[in-house]
Amino acid sequence: YGNELVDGTFPYNTGDQIWGSLASGYIDADDKLDIAITSKSKHLYVLDIDGLKLDYNANKFLVGNPVLGNLDDDEDLEIVFGSFSSSANVYAINIDGSDVEGFPLSLDKAQKGAALADFNDNGKDDIVIGTEDDEIYLIYDNGAIAEGFPFITNDKIRSAPVVLFNGNEHIIIAGSEDGNLYAIGKPLESSVSSLLT
Repeated sequence: YGNELVDGTFPYNTGDQIWGSLASGYIDADDKLDIAITSKSKHLYVLDIDGLKLDYNANKFLVGNPVLGNLDDDEDLEIVFGSFSSSANVYAINIDGSDVEGFPLSLDKAQKGAALADFNDNGKDDIVIGTEDDEIYLIYDNGAIAEGFPFITNDKIRSAPVVLFNGNEHIIIAGSEDGNLYAIGKPLESSVSSLLT
């Protein structure tokens, strides 16, 4: 009804600006909807209706939206997000704050969020993310960078990519500040469509 929920949890002060969108889902098995949010305070927070569940200090600016997926063998979802500081990382963490094996992975700064899909058919999500260094990465669930990546564009990636499945293969779609929309298949094939600039 448009009424603000004010209780012991909300409004929740993240300590600095929030630039990215929230991610929401049942991260663990308690049947309570969780929300994950990044902040320029360098922290990722997970809350449910009862309050704070996780405060993860990345020690790097976090401005892109987190995404939720399954990157390991447990039943809980993992939280994936990039950082926007020098010596930036891509993180994949569990709800208890522990890192998924192979993460964090050192990459260039990522201003926006990632996309998740199972590219190698092992039942686990893989990560697609763009960087300020004009790159699009496909990172497997174990932290290994896929052969043929990074894909290099002509300018920064400042929108979160999406992954389409056409019934045969996954196709990465990502926009760049160079005014182009890139479609990247696997094996690595690319096409470019010019957008209005």
